Amino acid sequence: MFWNELFRTSSVVISLFWQILVGWAITSASIFAAMFFNKAQISGIYTTIGFLIIALCGQIIDLGSPRTATVAAMSFLFPSMNYIFMTGYMCRYEEQGLPTDLLRAAKSTFDERSSSRLPGIILWLFLVLQIIIYPILAIYAERWSHGTKSKTRTVGINCDTEIAAPAIKASDLNKIYPPTFWKIWFTWGKKEDVVAVENLNLVARSGQILCLLGANGSGKTTTLDMIGGLQRLTSGSIHINAAPSQIGQRFSTSTSKIFRADLNRYLPSKKCIMG
Repeated sequence: MFWNELFRTSSVVISLFWQILVGWAITSASIFAAMFFNKAQISGIYTTIGFLIIALCGQIIDLGSPRTATVAAMSFLFPSMNYIFMTGYMCRYEEQGLPTDLLRAAKSTFDERSSSRLPGIILWLFLVLQIIIYPILAIYAERWSHGTKSKTRTVGINCDTEIAAPAIKASDLNKIYPPTFWKIWFTWGKKEDVVAVENLNLVARSGQILCLLGANGSGKTTTLDMIGGLQRLTSGSIHINAAPSQIGQRFSTSTSKIFRADLNRYLPSKKCIMG
């Protein structure tokens, strides 16, 4: 339908694969952009609005007869701008009644002015790179902004006094939230850190029912999240006296050998396992 209504002069294959590449590239870029938000609903709304604004900026740039370097830089960074520039690229061919040539840019026309001589195949190459690069960047952004792994949170069976050792031990546990980007730049007044947990020492023994009591906002949920590995520790240490999870590990032995290996961990001669 896109080809039939707009670009009849050009090959339908160009319109088809162009839309597919743009869809993949925008999806990859959306994954990366969503990593900077804590709530899924907000990330979807702001990412969609952001891409629309970027596309609008691309439309404004394209109306001003942009140069090759400008088109190349903007198309490489933003798939929505790439879409706008590629649309103008094909429209210049369509206005002259010529089929789209991905290897050579069309001459500027009265309605579609552009100083860019960037070939369409380069715009497609940028889309392919965005499909690959943005998910990789999303992985690192997710670890940086939402990562919960802490070196001072350990899971393993103690090798000294296994029976008397506590099931969970937290020492000098602290969790401090620095002011967010939005509070720093878009709110008035002094921006201070929020101390959720401060110098907490906690011991829970096996079989013990332990309750955390406190007012709203006193840090109960934050403490449990840090113990469960859902939030990163600011400082302090947590040790969970249990065998590390075997989920995801490959075993080349039979089920009976695995059972015996797991059973041997809890015999008197068990070894010290840290993870």
